[in-house]
This record gives sequence, structure tokens and C-alpha cells, in this order.
Amino acid sequence: MKKSVLAAALLIFGTMTIVSCKKGENDPALSLKSRTVRLVATWKLVSGEETTMDYDAGNQETWTETITYDGSAYTSVTSFQDVSGTVTNAPFTVSYTLEYTFEKDGSFSLTQIEDGNSDIDKGFWYWGGKSKTQELKKKETVVITITETNDGQIDTYGGTAVSADLSFQLDRLTGKELSIIVDIHNTYNNGDMYTRSSLLNFEKK
Repeated sequence: MKKSVLAAALLIFGTMTIVSCKKGENDPALSLKSRTVRLVATWKLVSGEETTMDYDAGNQETWTETITYDGSAYTSVTSFQDVSGTVTNAPFTVSYTLEYTFEKDGSFSLTQIEDGNSDIDKGFWYWGGKSKTQELKKKETVVITITETNDGQIDTYGGTAVSADLSFQLDRLTGKELSIIVDIHNTYNNGDMYTRSSLLNFEKK
């Protein structure tokens, strides 16, 4: 009888441990691997969409750009709106690839090739903490600091202060799939606004 109770308790505890790895809204309900183990890999962008909006209150002008990614290129559509109306430019497509690499020791690299021009950034990554005000769980966001960029010439950045150059929320993280969300809404004292919303989907290489 005691053995049965103990076995049941261990089973419940084990299930709670597995479920606790679910942080993102679309994470798998059950996983035998921690979020860190799942994230450590090289990820290739395969699809996604991003929209940015820049509003100039003084001139009542709005610039909007929507970019759609398919893994080998992106297509951009831009529009301009003022008091006289809206002008939407014809879509244009540019070859584009993007890869993120997260290492177990905390190092990070980003490689993007746009229209044949490569850019490699290196730095380190760490998990963002829990935030009640932003309704974020621990290990739901990733924070990245860049220490070196190489776009044909190498620039390095250092010092004892830690500043975040990039951060995003992980909407889904499995052993093979990674989806990230960027959600920025800035409003300034003069009435200007800037927003950026994106959902990018990656596959493990």
C-alpha cells in the first residue's frame, strides 16, 4: 500500500516537472527536455511576417511597411499616408536568409544574408526573468547582447555594463520548431508613435 502511494506521488511530481517546461503560449504540453536544452541549436528562418508603423504627429504623416518572409527571400510593401490620402508602393522581393545560433555556454551568433550581402553578429544570450506587469513568465523571453558585428569589416563592443541589443518573446519552442514574437508600441510626448509587430518561425537545422 505504501509503495503504491509513493509511486503515485512520484508520478504526479514527474508530470508536474514536465508540464512546468511549458512557457510559451504554443509550447508542447509535455516535454522531456528543458527549455534551455530545446533552444540550444542553430535555427533557420522559414516563414513570418513583420509590420512596422512610424507616425509623425506634427505633419500627420504615417509610414507603414509589411514584410513577409518565406525562408529564402522577403517581400516588402510600403505605404505613406498624410492628409491628402494614402500611397501604396508596389511590392518588391529581395533574397534573404536568417539564422540564429544559441550555444550552451551562453554565446550567440546571428547570420543574415540580404541580396548577397552577409552580416554576422556575435554576442551572448540569457533568459529574461518573470514580469507581472508585462505578464511574462520566467524563461519566456530571450535577451541578447551583441559584442561583435561583421558586415565586411569587424566592429567590437565591450565594457562591464550589460545592455540588451535584442529581445523577443518565445511563442513556441519544441525540439524542431521555434516561433518568436516582437511586440513594440511606443508613444512619445509630442504625439509621435512607433510600432513593430512580428511573428517569425524557425526550424532547427
